[in-house]
Order: sequence, then C-alpha cells, then structure tokens
Amino acid sequence: MANSPRAKLKVRREKLEGHIEKGEIDPDTGNAIRELLDAYDENKVMVTKPKGESHRTPQTLMAWLYRLMVFAQYRNLTESEADDINRDVQKMHSGDHPHVQDKGLKKGTLRAYQAAVRKFYGFYDFGVDPNDIPLFDKEETSVEPNDMLTKDEIHEAREVIDNPRDLLVYDLLLYTGQRREALRTIRIKDVKPQEGTYRLNPEVDGLKGATERNGNRPLLGAKATVQDWINNYHPDPSNPENYLITARPGYSRPDPTKPVSGETIRQVMLKVKEKTNITKPMHPHAMRHNHVTIAKRDYNIPDDTIKYLIGHSADSTVMESTYAHLSGDDHVQRAEEAFGIREPEEESAFTPEVCHVCNQPLEPNAKACSNCGTVYTPDAQATQEQIQEDMYE
Repeated sequence: MANSPRAKLKVRREKLEGHIEKGEIDPDTGNAIRELLDAYDENKVMVTKPKGESHRTPQTLMAWLYRLMVFAQYRNLTESEADDINRDVQKMHSGDHPHVQDKGLKKGTLRAYQAAVRKFYGFYDFGVDPNDIPLFDKEETSVEPNDMLTKDEIHEAREVIDNPRDLLVYDLLLYTGQRREALRTIRIKDVKPQEGTYRLNPEVDGLKGATERNGNRPLLGAKATVQDWINNYHPDPSNPENYLITARPGYSRPDPTKPVSGETIRQVMLKVKEKTNITKPMHPHAMRHNHVTIAKRDYNIPDDTIKYLIGHSADSTVMESTYAHLSGDDHVQRAEEAFGIREPEEESAFTPEVCHVCNQPLEPNAKACSNCGTVYTPDAQATQEQIQEDMYE
C-alpha cells in the first residue's frame, strides 16, 4: 500500500539519502543513522539489534529518523558531545535553532528528540553517555474522567446509527478498545464471531507492538454486529483475505480488497456524535479511552489484561500515566460503597437493554445474556478464562 507505514518509511529514508548527497548531512553520520534503523527493522537482516531489545514499527523508525536528521543537518553526530546536543535542544526550546519557529518547541515535543538521539548514542560507542542527555518530563496525557461517556450516552449514540457499516465501526471501537489503524486492517479471517473473538492482522506494520501478544481477544458486545455484517451486508465475505470494514454498501462501490482509511473511521464517529446531544469527545481514540476506563472502573479488570486487550506490551506504563485518574475518585467510590456510605452502582455500561443477538431483555448489570450466552462484559468468567489462555499462548 502506497500510504502504508512501510512505504512512508521508505520515502523518509530516501530523504536521508538526499541530504547526504547534497552535503547537508555528514556521510559518517548518515551511515550511522542507516545502521541504527536497519538494526531495529525486522525486515533488515544485515545488522543485529541489541540483545534483549525488540524490533520497532516503521512508525517508530520514521520518528527516530526525522528527529535524527534534524540534529544531523547541523552537526556531525559521530563527533559531537553531550553538551552539543543539549545546547541544540535548548535552542529548539527557546526558538533560536534554525530548524524551529521563533516560539520554539514545547518540552513535551522535545522529549521525543532527546529520546531519539539517546537511542542513537546508546547503540554506538561515540564517547557520549546517553544519560548525559536528560529527558524532559512527559506532558500530562491522562484522561479527563468527566469526558467519559455514561451508559445512557453510550446507548443513545448507538441508537442514532442508521446503517450496519457505521454500527460495526461503533461497536468495534467501544467493545474492543483498539486503535483505528488496527480495526480498519482486520480481515474476514481474523474474526470468529460465532466464538465471539478476533485477532489483529499480523501482516500490518505500524500497530505499535499490538501484534506481539496477538492471541484471541473478545468481541464482547460487537459479536452480533460483526456476525450480522458478515452474513448480510459485507460485499464479499467469501474471501477470507478481504477486509472486514469496507465502504458503505449502496453508498459507494466497496472494494473489500483494500482497507478503509483512518479518516473514514473518524468521520463515522463525527457523524454519530452530530446526531446526538452528547458534547463529550467521541473520536476513535476517545472511544478507546472509554473502553479502558469502563473495563478498569466498572469491572476491575487487571492492568495487564487491559493492556493485552488494547494492544499494549506487558511492560507498558499506560495504566499509570494515561489512566491515572482511575486510582483516585473511583477508589473513593468503592470504599464508600464498602462502608455503606454510598449505594453501589448496579448498571453495567457495556450491557445493552436487550441482547444484540436474540433480543432478550437484559438486567442492567448482566455480564452475559441468559438466553443465548452472548458475553458483554470483560469480567465475565468465560471471557476471563479465554483471555488468560490467549495472553500467553
């Protein structure tokens, strides 16, 4: 695919070669950058990555390359000292560096530059200790609790959707918590709706390590929607290589051999929000935040299980950073419930009023449908047993 992360990395590497040919980047520095990228690129076999480290996605390699080229256009990185790099970073922050505008770059942005050049010096023995290049503190990335959708808002949004393709997108975002890049590239053969599970497409670059632990994951409330879409609406479900999400049938001429764009996923959620009175964020990544918050707050799912479900590595710090809000007011609420100060909330945010599969009315806190067995919550025993089995397969 021309716009795939792998193709974009190729274009960026060509830009590096152009800078070297024009004399804008020293050849020694250029060679060092090439070798670093090759070492961490799983498609390259001539350079060995450092022992104990994993390969990086094309997106990560693109990010390293871009930032290293910025440094390399102004100095030879094979001969520089830590103080030289730190001065460059300071100038980027103050706006005195020729690469940046007068207002400079924020520290949170510059942290990525520091991380890239530290990786460079950690890979080589050029006499620079990476620890002598300090990292600026991370910018605050935690989720705002008040932005999370209530159960009523979740189901209000679902009820305004008037076509099966958009309903598929909505349910997949909510019930899987996956990034739009991961969802749009899932193929027919990656889903098993009768079993209520799916896998990510392992052939796709740029999923930020989500495929490293790529066992089965639960579809939860998206099970019936996926099954209905495949059985009744998908333009060609007979070919297992076709992508699950396509353009809207009848709205355009869907080509299931090509994935929809990330912008298509974003537009679906934008249109859903416009049909409701909801003012909270509802873009694809906000739905991911909702999934994690509900899983942790309402169902007390262990952090490692949540990280597995949403495609983070076991050593990810996402729960301590992005979802730090879950350790505050929500724990206060649980304590008050335990001491009888507050009535416990009995409604499950993931549980619909009626089963998506058999239309059986459901209790507000039902974990699964008592009639057909469809599971809606990540803490249901059957779901937990399947997750634990697949996490370590």
